[in-house]
Amino acid sequence: MAEEPKSRLSAREVAAEYATGTVFDITECAREPIHLLGSVQSHGALLALAEPGLAIVMASSNTTAVLGVAPEALLGLPVADLLGAEQAGHLREAAAGNSEDGENGENSVAAIVPVQLEQRATGHQLEVSVHRADGLVICEFEPAADQPFRFSSLYPGVRRALLRLESARTVKDLCQAAVRQMRAFTGYHRVVAYRFDGDGPGEVIAEDAAPGWEPWLGLWFPAIDVPPQARRLYLRNWIRVIADVDDRGAALIPPLRPGTPRPLDLSGSVLRTVSGYHLEYLRNIGVRGSMSVSLIKDGRLWGLIACHSGEPRRLTADQRAACEMFGIALSLQLDSITDRQRAAREAEARRVLRELAAAAETIAPERFGEHLVADFDRLRGLIGADGVYLRLGAASYASGLVPDLPGLPALLARLPGRPPSVPVGRAWSTHRLGGELGDLAHLAGDCAGVLLVPLSPGGGVLAWFRGEVSRTVRWAADPQRPVVTGSRGQRLTPRGSSSVWQETVRGQCLPWSDLDHLVAEETYRALFEIAARRAREEDSAALGLTTSRLKTIHGLALRLDELLNSLLEYSWLGGADLRVTPVSLDDVLDDIEELLGARFAEADVQLRRPVRLGVVSADRIRLQEVLVNLIGHAVSSAAADPPRWVEVGYEDAVPPGGGQPVRAFYVRDNGIGIQPGADGAGLMISRRIVERQGGRLWVRSVPEQGTTFYFTV
Repeated sequence: MAEEPKSRLSAREVAAEYATGTVFDITECAREPIHLLGSVQSHGALLALAEPGLAIVMASSNTTAVLGVAPEALLGLPVADLLGAEQAGHLREAAAGNSEDGENGENSVAAIVPVQLEQRATGHQLEVSVHRADGLVICEFEPAADQPFRFSSLYPGVRRALLRLESARTVKDLCQAAVRQMRAFTGYHRVVAYRFDGDGPGEVIAEDAAPGWEPWLGLWFPAIDVPPQARRLYLRNWIRVIADVDDRGAALIPPLRPGTPRPLDLSGSVLRTVSGYHLEYLRNIGVRGSMSVSLIKDGRLWGLIACHSGEPRRLTADQRAACEMFGIALSLQLDSITDRQRAAREAEARRVLRELAAAAETIAPERFGEHLVADFDRLRGLIGADGVYLRLGAASYASGLVPDLPGLPALLARLPGRPPSVPVGRAWSTHRLGGELGDLAHLAGDCAGVLLVPLSPGGGVLAWFRGEVSRTVRWAADPQRPVVTGSRGQRLTPRGSSSVWQETVRGQCLPWSDLDHLVAEETYRALFEIAARRAREEDSAALGLTTSRLKTIHGLALRLDELLNSLLEYSWLGGADLRVTPVSLDDVLDDIEELLGARFAEADVQLRRPVRLGVVSADRIRLQEVLVNLIGHAVSSAAADPPRWVEVGYEDAVPPGGGQPVRAFYVRDNGIGIQPGADGAGLMISRRIVERQGGRLWVRSVPEQGTTFYFTV
């Protein structure tokens, strides 16, 4: 039975110190350059080699113990003189297969290659991990296990673990299966799955712990526990192991990268030491060894698998590789589960939007807005809203829980979700409506959150509202005093079930999901197509229906059905069932120009086609959806003053990370530009569709000058 971890102070002493201590300036943690700390964990040694000769230009101070040669004697020496020509050749081959961290879109962990070497000076086996950083080849040497570990010995357990992951049907079930399997094949005393709330705090949603270890399930941890720079490193590195929190580390010699005024960038290092704040944090919760495995979803850090040991624990390179593979598989399974859930809701959205378009055929003009709101009651249930509000021109319609109508214009004008801050047709939301309104919070009434889509620059809007959902949050530390300095000089950070602070959260609704945003934007498309065609075909403001409008609405219904069917197939089948055929992009663009003609006219935007695009091999429906999303986004982001244009063509462009130019198609506008990372649901789906077909999609944008989306097929 594993013993319960012992803190440096008793629980009573910790409580007394914490109660009488002073709040620590936690911004110091957020400012610390943890990738430039200049030292490594002392159970291994680091050598930095300069090409082409692989001369040693930096060495950790502990090479005597690990490699049998003092660091001062190694500097300037070709690595072949230390290891022999054959073993130096292994390092050269490993380095040749790796790109600098960040190039070609790779995470640094993907560039690490374990190699087995026999070190002549010490006579024992070493494991070497090789990657590139700061223009150097970084080699990290660790003693191999007494009984060499082979992945094949762990494979049966890993395979069983992956099969159990595949059987999970919900995110929590998946994470519970994951922590159980991770603890079984690593031997850590406590393993938890920790999910971030965006850039904020995190919640423990699954746990498996040895007897005597206090339960953490359901606890929330303050955001500062994983500061921003640590989150960036977790996104770049799938795995981080701390062998012994009391290890003093080994400094690099020289301390600065030769020829530069800065330390060596250790972002991709497997031996990199961690922040002293974090080591003290672990000591204060009785942890001696730890491992963290990143959970990455849609290119963002979704959460972590955190492993704790009450005694020092070192993993070999092969063990780390197995845990890394497990984390990657778990991240993919997270995508699979959310895709299945998205598919079910997309199917419902397809049905409701199709019925919305078809029902408009029989609605009298004067009852059009009223009917839409009545139909939006069904969408209200689909999105999980409590009320809906629609403003078309001077007319307003509402259903369910909404703020008082006389105060709604002032409420909406106060929110940032308005043109030009948010382009027409793009969804914006908040689940803290009162906080957004400030001194006008009373205008929200009983509504705690809103999801809205601007319909026109002039004030047209479609908005869904949610009421308050009060909940009790169990914090593992006081969120107002997450770090305190005690009289003994320790930064006391009590964490865990014995240090729970309970907080009742009020004034918030359930957060709006990416799929909520997607459904809202698709609803805007449906509404816009109906209204734009009516307005174009009649000079009158009346919304009567004619034979031509029946055809338009029927076409719209087919378009929505095709769109959502393609999204549904995409979610269900991923890249496994692409219908790849020769596709004329010029024909696709003809269809899109006809489909979006009314939208171009309403926004006074010209579609430019300087060259013929030719034929590519692709899935036509999915490729058309990519172009619809990109062109629609460009129209929504049009310049404030004419001329307004969107151009579709191709040119040679250099993708992110550098390298050689590639032939890429582009959608370019002269509009307001977009903020970095401001991908909406449509752009997120477009990127994934392109990637599933073996291509890449990237964006370059300059505020107030325009945006260019590039994609390859």
